[in-house]
Amino acid sequence: MRNQIDAAERLRIKTVTINSIQPGLLVRESLSLQTMRLKDQSARLAWLAQRIPELHGTVIVYVLTIRDAEQVATWLSQQEITARAYHGSVRLYW
Repeated sequence: MRNQIDAAERLRIKTVTINSIQPGLLVRESLSLQTMRLKDQSARLAWLAQRIPELHGTVIVYVLTIRDAEQVATWLSQQEITARAYHGSVRLYW
């Protein structure tokens, strides 16, 4: 969780999450949080493809696995939404 907060602070971004969060940990004026519980993966991907273009600024979608991160980024790219996977195996050049 601390890594998520650090990344969000460095990037000064708004955040959308599909996983549940603990209240109060990410209270920042520069962040906007939303938690969704949807029926299945296809419903979640469809929701993302619909909602992300409506949002302003940068969006982070938290997922549980590297595979999910890659899959979501690929899906969003196929929907003509600029997306990149970010996970522990990605090398960052700050």
